Amino acid sequence: MNHKRSAFTLIELLVVMAIVVILAGLVIAAVGSAQDNARSTKDLANLREIGKGVILYLNDNNDDFFSTTASATTWPITLHDKYSITWKQFRSPFDRVSGARPDKDSGTDVPVSYGLNAACFDTNTGKWTATGSLIIGAPALGGGSEVSFTGTASQNVQITRPAGGANSKLGTHKGRSFINALFGDARVESMSYANYATTAGEEGQRRWDPLTPVN
Repeated sequence: MNHKRSAFTLIELLVVMAIVVILAGLVIAAVGSAQDNARSTKDLANLREIGKGVILYLNDNNDDFFSTTASATTWPITLHDKYSITWKQFRSPFDRVSGARPDKDSGTDVPVSYGLNAACFDTNTGKWTATGSLIIGAPALGGGSEVSFTGTASQNVQITRPAGGANSKLGTHKGRSFINALFGDARVESMSYANYATTAGEEGQRRWDPLTPVN
């Protein structure tokens, strides 16, 4: 007489549970990667709009970059007020909303996630020697083990030469191994943090010093 099995054995149940766990892990990883890519795309779009505002500002000011003098309006407020860059475009999707970083669109304490290259302030772009290689803007990360931001509209938010070196991973996406950047010719690019953090030699000079001596 044949008997039909009506239940899984313990081993079969454990195998099924293991398969479910593996599939769930794959789904979570795929969703996380898709979200990471979406944030990176939005981040690039924000930088592109900021770049357009910077170009308009330069055209209106004889190619003089923003100033850090005490009497000068900060660059975020200037781009917002005069060139219609919305406050939402100053906020990176990697900049999480929190009590310290509220979701707001008015006031001088509006969170600003991006910074401009500190070496570019108070210079004239007509004297820049490697515009196409020069990073002029990027997410202004607060440093540390987690992605964080501290800039606000009341500040001339700046980025400086990365100090961690090419082996550090202090970017915004792909396991913090990539970061987006705005270049002097107004193009935007998602680049490895290793390349972003290359500050030595001719390549590093062209990337971070607008007045790199021409050999």
